[in-house]
Amino acid sequence: MAYPARGRDPFLDAGTKAFIEKRGREIIGLLLIVAGVFLALMIGSYSSEDAAWLVSGDASVNNWMGRTGATIAAPLVKILGFGSWALPLVSIAWGVRMVLHNGLDRMFNRVMYAPIFMAVYAIYCATLTPDASWLHTFSMGGQFGDTVLLLLVKVVPGSAGFGVNLLSVIFGVLTFALGLFVCGVT
Repeated sequence: MAYPARGRDPFLDAGTKAFIEKRGREIIGLLLIVAGVFLALMIGSYSSEDAAWLVSGDASVNNWMGRTGATIAAPLVKILGFGSWALPLVSIAWGVRMVLHNGLDRMFNRVMYAPIFMAVYAIYCATLTPDASWLHTFSMGGQFGDTVLLLLVKVVPGSAGFGVNLLSVIFGVLTFALGLFVCGVT
């Protein structure tokens, strides 16, 4: 025979639960900011001469984040070029938003487009002319940006110079708009 039992009180009251959820979001936001700064320092201090995953040797590592930073930055820069700067940008932007409790309801719907933002940014960077400090055989868009840009230039009618200039404008606008979207700007 079943007897009605008194319901148990919740372990935490509503106020305590809301407080813990709010502080938890702030801690995750701070972790995202720290990760974004780590990524920015890693990419910013990248050197093609560092011994990393794709380069062997016992030479000293010039990356500010040590051998780990060099190992992570090398494939990022080789694949995406300057498009790899999208990672710290998105991480810091959403970290600040989480700390400030601003726009968290749209976070996952926006962050899921971050890989597309990185790809578009890499293609845009591939249209830019590198300066003398760029020591790589690929452009500033990395190998991915070079590959896609080459395919797109073949599709655009007219000369290659006109195609690159046209694609530079198109992908510049797309990069800006998609960057704002991914970072949560309304």
